[in-house]
Amino acid sequence: TIDCRTSTATTATTTTMAENDDAQTQHQQTQAQLQAIENEIKSTQPLTSTLLPIEVLVQQYTTTTNNNNNTCTSNYDDDDDGNDEQRDFLRSASFLSKKYNFLRKIRGDGNCYYRAFLYSLCEHLLRSLVVYNGNDSSCNKNNDDGDDPLKEFNRLKTFVSDSLKWVCQYGFDEYTIDMFHEELVELFDFIENVSKKSKEGKDDSNNDSEDDGTEFLEHTLAQ
Repeated sequence: TIDCRTSTATTATTTTMAENDDAQTQHQQTQAQLQAIENEIKSTQPLTSTLLPIEVLVQQYTTTTNNNNNTCTSNYDDDDDGNDEQRDFLRSASFLSKKYNFLRKIRGDGNCYYRAFLYSLCEHLLRSLVVYNGNDSSCNKNNDDGDDPLKEFNRLKTFVSDSLKWVCQYGFDEYTIDMFHEELVELFDFIENVSKKSKEGKDDSNNDSEDDGTEFLEHTLAQ
């Protein structure tokens, strides 16, 4: 005698296990593909570039705009919208070129805004402190706003040091972000130490430290 109920249950269980195996295999393949893409980006795009002349940005959008103007397409409305967008970018780049002399390109990996902000802030603080500590006698001791760079640095360092408390008040788990906060605090210690040794422009920090600082800054600026 064959128990149909047992046979049906066994078949259903086997089918479910096969579906789970397929889903797990698909997930592993997807993760492997994403990891391969991430590794390729890391190998070809640095977190931050060296200082580049601002004209690089203007040239980038000038070339793109010219290419769009020379490209014929059957959808004229879409083409016009694209040209208008590129012209807006070009006008913005031209405006920036009148105010700034250099730029750094940032890896576009989802943290580019936070990394750009953090790097720019740290670079500004480092340069200001190098001047303040007397390593460049040709420059004014105060920054462009007439403020004391050391006082401003200490204010920001205290703010960063205390930030873990109020970030956790908004629901972030302390054990999850403590390491990132620690790296950010150490980054400010690094700036202070390097400025005293007059090592302006030497990149002694590593990418892992910068990434951790960026991670915590993302949580901080989310509030």
